[in-house]
Amino acid sequence: MSYTVNIDSEEVDRIVLNELKTSRKAFISDLNSAVNPNIFFWDEPEKDKAEIQRHIDALNIVISWFDIPGDE
Repeated sequence: MSYTVNIDSEEVDRIVLNELKTSRKAFISDLNSAVNPNIFFWDEPEKDKAEIQRHIDALNIVISWFDIPGDE
């Protein structure tokens, strides 16, 4: 059995934007957590925090490009 689902481009944009926002929330949570599941540098928490912050900053740029103010 198979299904075909047709989604317009605006809905695809909303789905992608929601996933970007979810990723940003996860990184913010990791940044504020004592135990970070997103580890970039073993045994170097300050480097981890800096790298996580870089990812948050990058996501903020991408989200601001695609986000439509008031479209929640």
